[in-house]
Amino acid sequence: MIDTNFNAVFDVSAIIWDEDDFKADKSKYYKLRNGVSYLFEKMGKEKPTILLRNELLNLMINEFPVRMLPNEFHDFINIVYSFLGGNCSTFIPYSCTTSAGISSTPSQIKTHYNNNTKNEVRYLISKMHTDDESISKYFTFKCLWNENNELTTKTEEKTNSYETIFSDNFNDLDDFFAKFKPKFEHNDKHDCNPHKTKDAWQKRDTTKGFISQLSCYKEKINTKPQLILNKAIKYKTGFIGYDVDNEVWVRFKCHKDNLFHGFDEYDNENVEIIPSEIKGKFNK
Repeated sequence: MIDTNFNAVFDVSAIIWDEDDFKADKSKYYKLRNGVSYLFEKMGKEKPTILLRNELLNLMINEFPVRMLPNEFHDFINIVYSFLGGNCSTFIPYSCTTSAGISSTPSQIKTHYNNNTKNEVRYLISKMHTDDESISKYFTFKCLWNENNELTTKTEEKTNSYETIFSDNFNDLDDFFAKFKPKFEHNDKHDCNPHKTKDAWQKRDTTKGFISQLSCYKEKINTKPQLILNKAIKYKTGFIGYDVDNEVWVRFKCHKDNLFHGFDEYDNENVEIIPSEIKGKFNK
């Protein structure tokens, strides 16, 4: 799971297809099939928050053109229904409010949508346009996009633009999500040293601060601490993980952008430092 401050919005027309267009050019939809499959796989793994209220979700499920798809789309059908039906914890609802005079470029109100879908898409772009707490990132596909520019929404008062990710470019999609994953970067003050071990901590002068080592960095290779960070659990502004090889808790603190340094945490009985619920998730 990634830690983000954005809401994902994906192109509704990637699920509710223009059936006449499909009949005219099936090859485009074979490409779309692959792109949607990869995007849903990625979102299922990374679990970003997604702007999608139940009414639009149900329309997408019901309007997905399963009846007209050939047999080779069978796995794709399962992926779509599994994703739309199984990710409710990451779907963020919003009200059925339409901003006066709102429009989008390119238009998100597709001519092949029924009236209910058109209304729901208006609610969605209105939420994107008026949301002052979170920014939105828009996920679409080259085969559906005839523009060189990013998605924009516009009212009389303002125009907003949104980072637009073409999800059928798998490398670009991977690179996008990679930006939000915490990365390990060692701080030299946590180098392995006899006066930074747990034994030294137990014998310390408690009136002085203690700097612990990072045991998993003994070989000075990033791989082990990064693996621990990948499995760590977010707590407050950092992460807590467990080093199985050295049988020690590891705390990670952010020191720059999305870079985190780590250190052994010996005060593991202090629930203010390592809460019981986090220990439970590691079966400790």
